[in-house]
Amino acid sequence: MVYAVHSYQHATYADSLERIALLVVMVGTALFIMFLSHPKRGVLSAYLAANPTSYINRLNSLWYPLLVVTPLGLALLALLGYVHTAGTLMRSLVAEL
Repeated sequence: MVYAVHSYQHATYADSLERIALLVVMVGTALFIMFLSHPKRGVLSAYLAANPTSYINRLNSLWYPLLVVTPLGLALLALLGYVHTAGTLMRSLVAEL
């Protein structure tokens, strides 16, 4: 979606459309990560319940907000005008998932 907007021919609208598309993708990614990695209802919930003293369980107040805030921080970068940087970092984030 972002690539299609990026190749749009009208330069007047291309930047705004690219920024909006990137924001939608980043907010969607943040919501996906939020539901997928939730400590009580997410993918790791059974492991966290079975191992209450593990490091990953004890540090869930650190890693969970960090996972959710990362795409939102990239959305903020896009809002501030750093669309190319935010897009590049987002591609790296999605490639790591």
